[in-house]
Amino acid sequence: MLSVRDPEPGCASIAEASPTPALDLLALVDHAKQPPWVGMRAASCLVSDHLDEVQEHVVGWMRTEATYGLALMTIRRLDGLPEEVAVAVVSAGLGGPADTEVRDEAAKDSRESVRALVTD
Repeated sequence: MLSVRDPEPGCASIAEASPTPALDLLALVDHAKQPPWVGMRAASCLVSDHLDEVQEHVVGWMRTEATYGLALMTIRRLDGLPEEVAVAVVSAGLGGPADTEVRDEAAKDSRESVRALVTD
């Protein structure tokens, strides 16, 4: 479903196709190489619909060069993340490969707890 270029399937229809959508999407993020958008679409659905199940993985994306694209996708959604997750994501991303983007997004966040992580 995720390999179709257009129209992009919705996360809800993907979840309906699997008895364990979070695990299956996570496997795609970790192992799908072609087409290149499969992993990113899977990650997007994880962040939007399964964050409670995969928070540890999402926070981990912020730390390594290999998951730089996933970190950028996540940090661009910072304002939509629950506060405790946003704090964990920003904390993990500081000093990581997406440090500049993390600092920029955190500085614009509406929550004081998130902004405080990047203010001197």
